[in-house]
Amino acid sequence: MSDSFAALAHNPEAINELTIEGFDHYALWLRMKAEEFDDRIKQLHLSLKK
Repeated sequence: MSDSFAALAHNPEAINELTIEGFDHYALWLRMKAEEFDDRIKQLHLSLKK
């Protein structure tokens, strides 16, 4: 995925409404995954404190 972002950054003419929509989609997906990972770490930490 980062290769595709790098390719678009290198070639800004390729950025259009569809690629912007894709950026938004993946940005939200990455944020959700990061939040889920953070929640898993918190749960693990809590279970180790018991």
